[in-house]
Amino acid sequence: MYETTATGTAAVQDKIHDPYKPSSWPVLVLAMALVIVPLIALSQFIAYWRTDVVDDQMFGYFGWRIAHGATVYLDVWDNKPPGIYWINALGMLLGRDSYLGVIGMCSVALLVSFACFFGICASLFYRGAAAFSTALLGFYLTHGYFTGGTNRTETFLVACELAAVLLYIRGFARDRGWKWLLAGVLCGCAFLFKQTGLAACAAMMMHLTLLVITRDITWRQWLRRGLLVGGGVGLTLAAAAGYLAWQGALGEALFATFGFNRTYFEAGASGFPYKYLTYYLLKNHLFPILLLPMLMAIAACIHAVLWRLRPYYRPREIEESLTALRPACPRYMVLFVLWFLWSVWGALLSPHAFRHYLVPTIPPLMLIASYLINMLQAEMRLLVVMQRRAWATAAVVIIAYFGFDALERQFEQFSMVWVPRFLQHKPAEWEVLGEAVKSVTGPEDKIQCLGYYPGVYLWARRTNAVRFTTTEKVGQVRHHANFVLEELQERLPADPPAVIVISVGDYWKVHGPAKPDDPAPTMLLGPWIDENYERLADVPGPNTYVFKRKDLVQPSDRELQKKVWQMTERGIAAAFDAPMPARRIAGA
Repeated sequence: MYETTATGTAAVQDKIHDPYKPSSWPVLVLAMALVIVPLIALSQFIAYWRTDVVDDQMFGYFGWRIAHGATVYLDVWDNKPPGIYWINALGMLLGRDSYLGVIGMCSVALLVSFACFFGICASLFYRGAAAFSTALLGFYLTHGYFTGGTNRTETFLVACELAAVLLYIRGFARDRGWKWLLAGVLCGCAFLFKQTGLAACAAMMMHLTLLVITRDITWRQWLRRGLLVGGGVGLTLAAAAGYLAWQGALGEALFATFGFNRTYFEAGASGFPYKYLTYYLLKNHLFPILLLPMLMAIAACIHAVLWRLRPYYRPREIEESLTALRPACPRYMVLFVLWFLWSVWGALLSPHAFRHYLVPTIPPLMLIASYLINMLQAEMRLLVVMQRRAWATAAVVIIAYFGFDALERQFEQFSMVWVPRFLQHKPAEWEVLGEAVKSVTGPEDKIQCLGYYPGVYLWARRTNAVRFTTTEKVGQVRHHANFVLEELQERLPADPPAVIVISVGDYWKVHGPAKPDDPAPTMLLGPWIDENYERLADVPGPNTYVFKRKDLVQPSDRELQKKVWQMTERGIAAAFDAPMPARRIAGA
């Protein structure tokens, strides 16, 4: 009697936990939304308030300028493709000059990324595995350590590549020419955000070639699909080139995007096929956070190889269930591995080994790891496995241990924002500088920051006098960026801005060589600044001077130093609403 009851209970339990039963779409969407939406909100909150990311401010400022009629590369210059500046301009237009419009564009890009990732997984795996993998991607793609999902080129590149790969995979399910063409168009859009944005396209082309070799597709299909994808890339680039040519900026765009970036190799900042230092630094960024996905991906690759090479050892019921899934794309693991490798190489080619360079590697890495999640669901519900096999419980605990570092680092990134910004009420350096500039200039006045102060431009909403808003390229590639200093030397005296912002160190450098035997600097503006400008403030923290043209200085401008001390000590609003502390007046 007892044995019969136990057997019946086990049978009922297996039926309840049937891994092959399709999950409900509304339940899956709701479950993913409950995980992903808070992660998006958290990532945008951290991105908006953090003080250690500054490229986003340059993109935002360029977008504001373009939204008001400026032309990228002619009125504002940087060495990236134009996509990031155009998308920021769209955000500024939609937000009516508010940076919140850019935050909205980043959020939309993330939603597109997650929707496309889920679409890819659902085309290949169980729905439940697809939903779980998408939620896992949400944690890693928006992780504060990588600044993924923020106003970075990588955020929009990832959205374009995932959309392209989704169309590519759906093209195998139902062959339609527009899918292949649009996949190529989106690959071209990814390139417009970053020069390494063709990783997914390269993986597609190699995957198509493999499929024709293995006779999964015909030579005619290979040629047609390859031409459509390549043609889509060409259409995007041709449209962008045509628009830039219409603006008269094509030549400058080609130099900035391709010509100037060669100097990173000439200066030794980049190397071919890669620099060991870059590899070492990126590896240290990769493993603390992405250790768990890496281990899952390695296990997935091993299992996929063994599954293909040793078919006689496949459990029949599992093989039948996986066959019933009918994955849309053949040999999809090869596609994901190729995509991951191309993305990693793109990061290795980049000159600075910044952690956010690894963001484009996260989607293909998670797609590889999703294979393992799908196989676990195919074998049995995880809770049932843990109940029946002690080793499975131990494996789950070990996996959780490897993922703990990523969770801890996420809390650390949040604390780095919350503590100084909301508990200590410390303003960012660019907020103090930007408010100082804003308080002594009018909306029509031009300013120029010598150094790297993109946040000052964005905060003050003032037009730059010379197209080179920053001069950090000089430190990166040395004499290869002398053209920046030469143009500043020529243009600033010809059209002097109302305000100049410059660090104390750079201020003394532009006065001439420190020693008689030292070479003269390319930009020698120190004497000209002293003759034509009055120093209004020395801003602590960044240790930066704020100068204003002598003929434009008003008596009230000379109170700026006092306001700067107040802003530094008590916050931005206090400097203009509260009386000045007596000890600070004396100290000023």
